[in-house]
Amino acid sequence: MIPDTPKSRWINGDSNPGLRGALTSMNTTGTLTGYLSRGIRYLRNNKRQTVALMVCLAVSSFLWLMIKLNKTYVHQVRFQVEITGTEPNVELVPLQKDTLTLELQALGYQLLFNELLVSRKLNIRLRNNLLTPLPHTTNVQFVASRSLLKSFTDHFPSSTQIIRIHPDTLFFRTDAIITRKVPVKPQIDLAFQNNHLLYDTVSLNPDSVLIRGKEHYVANIHHIATRDLALRNLDSSFSYQLNLINPRPGQLRISHREVNVSGVVTEYFDTTYLVPLQLADSLLLENGVDGNVVIRCMIPVAKRDYFNPQRITISLGPTTYQQDRFVGLPLVEAPPFVKHIRIVPEKLILNTQSQ
Repeated sequence: MIPDTPKSRWINGDSNPGLRGALTSMNTTGTLTGYLSRGIRYLRNNKRQTVALMVCLAVSSFLWLMIKLNKTYVHQVRFQVEITGTEPNVELVPLQKDTLTLELQALGYQLLFNELLVSRKLNIRLRNNLLTPLPHTTNVQFVASRSLLKSFTDHFPSSTQIIRIHPDTLFFRTDAIITRKVPVKPQIDLAFQNNHLLYDTVSLNPDSVLIRGKEHYVANIHHIATRDLALRNLDSSFSYQLNLINPRPGQLRISHREVNVSGVVTEYFDTTYLVPLQLADSLLLENGVDGNVVIRCMIPVAKRDYFNPQRITISLGPTTYQQDRFVGLPLVEAPPFVKHIRIVPEKLILNTQSQ
C-alpha cells in the first residue's frame, strides 16, 4: 500500500484533475479495445452463429423495408413537362418554367421509383378547346392545371392519385405555323483546268424545299443555303451531297436534310461567228455599218462540227442619246452551253434619221 504522501497523491491524480481525466480516458479506451478484441475472437470462434445472425438481420431489414414501401404516402415530385397542342398549325409556347410539381398519393415503392428516375419527363397533349384567351392580350391563353389531370394520370399506375398540380394555372402563347416553298441556293466555288468549263448550269436535286415554322420566321426566309463546297482543277463532271443550313435550328423544319449538287464539265474552244442583227424596220444603222455583228464565244468541243450559229440571236436593246448620236446596246440570246460571249462592236450607233 502506497503511503499517503504528496507524491503518492500526485501519482494517484488526487492533486491533478487533468491527469485523473487522462487516466480515466486511457482506462475507457482500453476497455473498449478489450471488448472489441473479445468480440472479434467470438465471431471467429462462432462463424455459424455469426452468419445466422447476419442473415436474420438482413431478412428482418428487408421485411421492414417492404412493409414501409407498401404503405401509402403523400409526397411532392417534380417533373419536366412538355405540353403540345393538337392543332397542327398552332404552336403552344409555355410562358412558365417547364418543370411542374405534382403532389402524389401512392405506395412507397412507387414514390421511390419516381424519385430515382433519371429523366422525369412527361409529354402532355393539350386540346386547344381547353384554352381560354387572356383578356386584353392578342395571343396569350391559359388553362387550369386541374383540367389536365386525366392527361397526367395516364402516365402513372392506377393506384397513384394526383392530389394537386403546381402551379394551378398554365399560360401559353399561341403562334401560327405556316409552310412555304423556297429555292435552294448552292454555296459552291468552282475552278476549272484550261479550256474546261461547266457545260450548262449547276443542277440541284431538289432545287427547292418546304420550310415550316412560326409565321414571323418563315416570312423572312427567301432561300435555304447549302454547306460550302470548293472544287479546283475541274476537268470532269462532279456530283456531291451537300447538307442544308437551317437558319433557325429548333424553330424551323426543312423537308430535306441534304440536296444533290452536280454539273457536267467538258472541254471548250474559242470560236467566232458572224450573226445578223435583228432590227425593227424603222431603225437603220449608221452609214458604213452593216447589219451583222461579230460574236466571239466558247462552245464545247463536242459541238464543233454541228453547232448552228443561228441559235444565237442579237437584238437592239434600249438606246441612249450620246454626243448627237443614238447609241444602243445589243442583247444576246444563246443556249446555256455557249460561254464567254463577246460582241464586236459592243455598242451600235444608229442613224439619226431613223429616230
